[in-house]
Amino acid sequence: MTRFFLKNDSNIEELLKDFVLYCEAKNISKNTIKTYKGQVKHFVTRYKDQKLETIDKDTIIDYIIYLKERNISDTSIKSYISSLRTLLYYGMNENRIKPFDISLPRAEKKPKEIYSIEELERLLKKPPIRKESFSDYRMWVLCNYLLATGNRISTALNIKVEDINFQEQTILLRKNKDKQTHIIPLTKKMLFILREYIRYRGTKGYLFCNNSNGKWDLRACQTNQKAYNLKRGVTKHGFHRFRHTFAKMWIMNGGDIFRLQKMLGHKDLTMVKEYVNMFDKDIVDGLEEVNPLNFIQTKIKPLK
Repeated sequence: MTRFFLKNDSNIEELLKDFVLYCEAKNISKNTIKTYKGQVKHFVTRYKDQKLETIDKDTIIDYIIYLKERNISDTSIKSYISSLRTLLYYGMNENRIKPFDISLPRAEKKPKEIYSIEELERLLKKPPIRKESFSDYRMWVLCNYLLATGNRISTALNIKVEDINFQEQTILLRKNKDKQTHIIPLTKKMLFILREYIRYRGTKGYLFCNNSNGKWDLRACQTNQKAYNLKRGVTKHGFHRFRHTFAKMWIMNGGDIFRLQKMLGHKDLTMVKEYVNMFDKDIVDGLEEVNPLNFIQTKIKPLK
């Protein structure tokens, strides 16, 4: 079947509308679609009067310069171009844009933000279990869970009580970024915490429920966490810090990267290697204590 370019008045706004419909038909998550729309909005606004067939590499270069002039960070620019590339490649596949390669601009990776041991000790200090303090107790359990598993908050909020297998010491994760289910192990300490929590909150529904026993809204959960942290003298907040903290402590404690990949739910080792590279200085700092050569009792004579 021969394809043709659409009429000349087809523009980026029309392409975006069709792209959203395409994503919905492909069962792409609403959050992912929302991210695409949010990250291409500057491009759509700036080039809405430009015909699709005139978009090329020079357009992308012009757009990057425009973003830099608005003092948008290199990391954000890279994300914007990544989403834009997905949209424009869709247009190319539909023969609405003349094909050309779109390279992602380089961005200096910032160190992953984590919680310190002192901050974790404050956050994981157990509050009293009473009805009037259920909010703090629930957040305490969630903080323990995120540090124990490295789950994304979106994954944790979709867990149901029935997903926990206490006999097998595992938990089934139904909601993941790749839309695949995963089963990961739980430590005995985490299982103990969850047993007590479930006895208190009930055995049905979402594990981390709202006050009406329904699904906990992400925004409300984030607001709750910020207040929880500040109450304990921790000015940092953000659930993804637990994921970064989990990864660093796993690596620093000698955990292998293949199991870390499984725990974090990554398809390959690319992101896991990024974690290793981020924490390479810390690995060097502890080299003397863990290096196998230092455990072999042999004498090395100095050169004469």
